Amino acid sequence: MNCKGGITVFLALMLSVISAFILLLYGAAGNYMSESEAGYAVDNAVRSCFAEYNRALFERFHILLIDSSYKGYENGSELTKGHFRTYLENSISTSKVCEVGITGYGTESETKRYLYESAVRYAKENLAFDRRFSDTGDEGWFLTYLISVCGNDDIPCQGAYRTGEIEYLLYAYVSDEENIMNARMDHVDETEAPYEDYLCARLEDEDTAVLLDRFKNLITEYMKENGSPAFDLEECYYDVSFMAGLQSRQGKYYVIEKRYAYLNESI
Repeated sequence: MNCKGGITVFLALMLSVISAFILLLYGAAGNYMSESEAGYAVDNAVRSCFAEYNRALFERFHILLIDSSYKGYENGSELTKGHFRTYLENSISTSKVCEVGITGYGTESETKRYLYESAVRYAKENLAFDRRFSDTGDEGWFLTYLISVCGNDDIPCQGAYRTGEIEYLLYAYVSDEENIMNARMDHVDETEAPYEDYLCARLEDEDTAVLLDRFKNLITEYMKENGSPAFDLEECYYDVSFMAGLQSRQGKYYVIEKRYAYLNESI
């Protein structure tokens, strides 16, 4: 038997197998590197979106929310998705951004609950409990927060808040003057206690759910008057799941989803 060239053929076959294996490893490594970089890029993009919380809302009410109007005349998830996509495209190089989306966010009832929890947390961390409230639980802290951030017409603070916010929470008329007038009249008719003590007593008698609804409306009105004309709490986000559909240089399509919330760490 003539075996000349057998070693050459054997080595050629082995080389082709080894080359195929190396290329396979290279492709897998490339996909892994792409997905690894994309994970960091998505995380950075999400955090960048959350860093765009409405500063005026935070400074006035100590509440962190993404205002999807971004102080403009439009609102909705499309603007927030656009910001997320821009941040993602600017921080990724080994994959192509094919699509982005918001796959979940807090509902209206969850947002109201978030407002309540934010108020309670702020009051516990920064305010002394107002002893005029008999309830020392979370509702007492919430009322302490309302008295602190909304103030009253006896202690006006020029440029910080409009007069009569506590009265609005109690009566909910459009006119500040009407709210204050009713509060003054009821105060005279019902008690000789100081006016602010009367307001505290009235707040404590109100249903918390009703106060939260009125507080939500007060926030909306305040924001529309202070540089956010399209402000809508139903289009503000505190808990969002972002999705990114990406394609690696090797042609593999994959999806990364990231959820983040202000009251929690990255989930």
